[in-house]
Amino acid sequence: MAKIRIKDVAKHAGVSVATVSQVLGGKGRISESTRELVQKSLDELGYVYNQVAANLRSNQSNHIGLLLHDISNPFYGEMAAGVARVMDEKGNMLFLTNSEDDIGKQNRLTKSLIQNGAAGIVICASNDTPRSYFEDLGNGNIPVVLITRHEDKGMDFVGTDNILAGRMATDYLLSLGHKRIAFIGGVEGTRNRENRIIGYRESLIEGGVEFDAEIVLSTGSSRKEGSDAIKQILKNHQDVTACLFYQDIIAHGAIAYLNSEGIKAGKDISIMGLDGIEESSTIYPRLTSVSFSANEMGEQAGRLIFDRMSEANSNISAPGHSVRKVILQPKLMVGESTGPAQ
Repeated sequence: MAKIRIKDVAKHAGVSVATVSQVLGGKGRISESTRELVQKSLDELGYVYNQVAANLRSNQSNHIGLLLHDISNPFYGEMAAGVARVMDEKGNMLFLTNSEDDIGKQNRLTKSLIQNGAAGIVICASNDTPRSYFEDLGNGNIPVVLITRHEDKGMDFVGTDNILAGRMATDYLLSLGHKRIAFIGGVEGTRNRENRIIGYRESLIEGGVEFDAEIVLSTGSSRKEGSDAIKQILKNHQDVTACLFYQDIIAHGAIAYLNSEGIKAGKDISIMGLDGIEESSTIYPRLTSVSFSANEMGEQAGRLIFDRMSEANSNISAPGHSVRKVILQPKLMVGESTGPAQ
């Protein structure tokens, strides 16, 4: 069977080759009826558009890189889905990569994305990423958007208000009468954790409750870490009536342990998370959390990177352009894992 060419499609549809090219490239002012006519011919003839070849001809790419540090955490999966949705709407191809919190791997993946023609990259970098990594990205010639982490690096950023999130969660627990509220999770010295603890501490102090560093615990981001942490609290701090977890996924592990021991979350001890992943509405009891809207965060990052790519392709951006920041407001989601202090 002979290869179907653009001129074959044009002849079949009764339009010019230029019109078919504009429909394929998503460019030009084409009426909806003409677009549908061309698309019908494309389908009937079985024409497959070679985007890679088109990119080479135009010296432009429609490939976007998304570099995450931990794809096993549902929060980042929801975020990736948001980016992917926008890229699909815009007709862009998304390459998803996972550094597994390994700096060396993160560097290799970043280099690979650039070498393979990514027109822009959305990055959720490892906590230990050196400043030189961001400086090199900033000196590069492709748009970069940072997401959730490293807000202070002077680059386009999409994230949430972590101080407000810590405050909202603690305010809610205080409203239930809790005075001994533990904060559990996160890596010491990281900006997001520090900001959530700032909100937590400010809320306690304003509520007339003394901040106690002894019940602020650092953990990794897994269910097992949450299980181990709640065991430690129950053993060493029996006066604690509520626990605020740095991430929902850690709180899930704590609830699983409590369930296994016949301890009722929401009655015997209150458990609350931070980030509001969808899975939290399916566990028992349903987790109370402060949502960071991961899906929307991904969508915002997708739109921002697309805008930056469009500016670059149109030659309307210039060195020193103003940094854009999109800060989503956290939202309280009340479940059954919290209740009045006992």
